[in-house]
Amino acid sequence: MPQALPRLSQNQTGRAAVKKAASRSGLKHESVRIRQLEEFVITVKAAAHDLNNVLAILGGLSELLLEDDPPETLAKRIEQIASAAQRAAVLTRSLHILSNRQASTRSPAGLRE
Repeated sequence: MPQALPRLSQNQTGRAAVKKAASRSGLKHESVRIRQLEEFVITVKAAAHDLNNVLAILGGLSELLLEDDPPETLAKRIEQIASAAQRAAVLTRSLHILSNRQASTRSPAGLRE
């Protein structure tokens, strides 16, 4: 004959309910955090893309201006603009690469827990 399970006191069942609620609350908070992080990554990608478009224009215009053989003082300034645009483009590429490497922290969750 199977043994009967021991009866839990009301205090013990209350603790179990509190632990269960705390666990659910933690999962809900984690889920909200993951959604916020995903939204942040999408924003970073969009900003990097838009910034890269502007930098491409700056770089292209700088090259066109330098082809016109401007005076030396102006050429140096244009080269500085082109150099700054290239450095910024490297940063935007890094942001884009970083946003594509986001770690997926999703995992199956039991609905009855």
